[in-house]
Amino acid sequence: MKRILAIVLCLAMLLVGCGKKAPAETTASTPTATSSATTAADTTAATTPIPPRDPAYNVGEIRIGDVSLYEYKVVLPAEATEQEIFAADELIKYIELATGKTLEKAESADKAIYVGGYPDEALVNDGFDIKVVGDDLIISGSSDTGTLYGVYTFLEEYVGWRWLDGDYEIVKVNDFIQIPLDTNDRQVPPFWCRQAN
Repeated sequence: MKRILAIVLCLAMLLVGCGKKAPAETTASTPTATSSATTAADTTAATTPIPPRDPAYNVGEIRIGDVSLYEYKVVLPAEATEQEIFAADELIKYIELATGKTLEKAESADKAIYVGGYPDEALVNDGFDIKVVGDDLIISGSSDTGTLYGVYTFLEEYVGWRWLDGDYEIVKVNDFIQIPLDTNDRQVPPFWCRQAN
């Protein structure tokens, strides 16, 4: 008898619980996903609506301040080396794979992404800078290899790319990435060689 009573009570509690409505979910009017490059101080993105992300690509909008990255052109030094050209091509390739948008190369531009060409004696051991100066983004190393490392670091830390092994690479889903105007990311490895012999 007690067992039957317990079963009846459990069924009654389940029926009462099922009749309650779950609280309504709230949705934001604009995407709220951000990258690690987004900071609380960046409020300019709110002034321009964020376009919806194309579901065929993992990354939607990338902005430097309030300007879309897709308005920028990639600028190389006048006498670019093979490795600087390769670094620029890698940047263009992985931005396109992430967003579906192709960055163009140019000899000069009002809004430029400079790849290489700004060596700094303070950078050693293939160190590099990723920095925003005025309206421009500069990715430049102490050497050609440093510039290439700078491009890969930009793609990894700011865009969200992950190279998990030689055959598997993926970019995290992100509707909106904002690169702050005060970006000044200098990385100088404490060792001179990145490769084990």
